[in-house]
Amino acid sequence: PEYTRRGVGTRLLNAVEKEAIFQQNKKLKLVSSTTAEPFYQANGYQVVEHSFHTLRSGIQIPCVYMEKTLNETDFSTVY
Repeated sequence: PEYTRRGVGTRLLNAVEKEAIFQQNKKLKLVSSTTAEPFYQANGYQVVEHSFHTLRSGIQIPCVYMEKTLNETDFSTVY
């Protein structure tokens, strides 16, 4: 809790995106909890679909499929 809202998640996400750009990926896709949806939207991800993830116990929890298109112009400026 003492590290909440200090930018750690954003820095980790930026590192993943930079590596994806370096490897010339054009799009990132993820499955998020609904509570993390605003975080990803604030970082440029778009909702593709709201759905459910089924646990081994059979319990279903809501989730959201999201994606972000990476800019090709960023490929040459990452490293």
